[in-house]
Amino acid sequence: MDSALKILVEQKISAVFVGERDDIGCRIFTERDLLRIITRDGVRILSCPIGDFAVGPLVSLPDSAFVYRALGRMARMKIRHLAVSGIDGRIVGMVTSRDLLKLRTSSAIELG
Repeated sequence: MDSALKILVEQKISAVFVGERDDIGCRIFTERDLLRIITRDGVRILSCPIGDFAVGPLVSLPDSAFVYRALGRMARMKIRHLAVSGIDGRIVGMVTSRDLLKLRTSSAIELG
């Protein structure tokens, strides 16, 4: 878990993917997950592998999806991170609710 936390801090991000970079094998671990787990189990979990706590299945949209679809899916699923997949189904990135709020446009745009 130490290396995952180091990545979150150094890259100033709020989530990391865990596992294979495809829709089926990939899971996610977020800052919010960390807070829940520490509250429940205490700091002793910090010595456990992050894979023990990553959440799946991963929620994703293709990189050709329009932003309004991403917003809708995130609202419906009550999540703040959405995986973005390429044509081959492999995960190519992540979009967050914060990313989408930064967009200030009235035209439909693609995630990719």
